[in-house]
Amino acid sequence: AGKGSAGKSGTSFFPVFVGALDRSTTQAALHRHFSDVGEVAYCSIMADRETGESRCSGKVCFTSEETRRRAVEEWNDSELDGKRIVVREFVVFADKGHRAEGIGKGGEGSKNGPNEFAVFVAGLAKCTT
Repeated sequence: AGKGSAGKSGTSFFPVFVGALDRSTTQAALHRHFSDVGEVAYCSIMADRETGESRCSGKVCFTSEETRRRAVEEWNDSELDGKRIVVREFVVFADKGHRAEGIGKGGEGSKNGPNEFAVFVAGLAKCTT
C-alpha cells in the first residue's frame, strides 16, 4: 500500500492530481465531482501566481487510500464541466533532503527509481511539440 501525505493536524490524506480541467471549473465543482467517489478532505485548483487564472489542473485529497485508488481507477477520463479529465495518484518524491511533488502511477517513488522526477505542464496547445 502507498503512503498518504500528512495534513496540518497530522491526519493522513491521500491525494490525486487532476489535469485537463476546464478554465472555468471551480473548487466547489471539483469537490462535488469527487465527493461521489468518497470523502474529500480538501481540494484546490492550481492558479497562475501572477494572473490568478486557472492552470487547468488541481489536487484532491481523500481520507482513505481505498477512495484514492477508486478515484484514479474510476474517475480518470470522466467528464467535468464538458471536458474529459485526467486523474493520477499525486506522488511526493524525496532526494537528498529536497522535496518535489509530481504525478505518478502509484506506490512509493517512481517505477524507475527514487531519483527520477516527473514534471507536469498544463495548458499547452495540442499542436505543441
